[in-house]
Amino acid sequence: MPDASSFALRRPGWRVWVAGALAVIVFGVLLAARIAGGDDEKSPRSGAPVASSTSDSTLEPVDPSGEPLPNDGPAGPEASHEASQLAAPAAMTVAVAFAQAWATPPPPSAPDQWWAGVSRHTDQALAEQLREVNPADLPATRVTGPAKSVAGGVTSAEVEVPTDAGDLLVVCVDVRGRWVVADFELDRGTS
Repeated sequence: MPDASSFALRRPGWRVWVAGALAVIVFGVLLAARIAGGDDEKSPRSGAPVASSTSDSTLEPVDPSGEPLPNDGPAGPEASHEASQLAAPAAMTVAVAFAQAWATPPPPSAPDQWWAGVSRHTDQALAEQLREVNPADLPATRVTGPAKSVAGGVTSAEVEVPTDAGDLLVVCVDVRGRWVVADFELDRGTS
């Protein structure tokens, strides 16, 4: 008569059934825990909402270092209303100073004076791009009116400054508490 231990060695299929049954039980317990809210709320895969459509949301974006990022205004459907926000006064000041420096041609004896004037108002990337510009080729020679806020936010703003060659749209950003020009575009269709 065969003993029970030799039966287990001859018929390993029962172990597969036992392992499968245990896997189903573990999966069921984990699923029940997740449904019951036992999952970590900080996990982006949890069932908790990641963003809210209301403006009083307490969720803050976080950069990879764990520090909260500045809130640059609403996201989602509310973002379309951001254009109605005014640019910060410091952003307006920087945009006008940049436009005046950009539109003012340097004296022929000091061509580098133009770059020195515009680069003090820009971020480093734009300053390097402007180093390649020949100010004699610029279409504008002066600012012709007051600046107008196009869009504003906590860390960015768009300001329109009229020149004799058209409206100069100046994009300003707040870099560590200092407003600088990050980009600009001349709209030659207006003057």
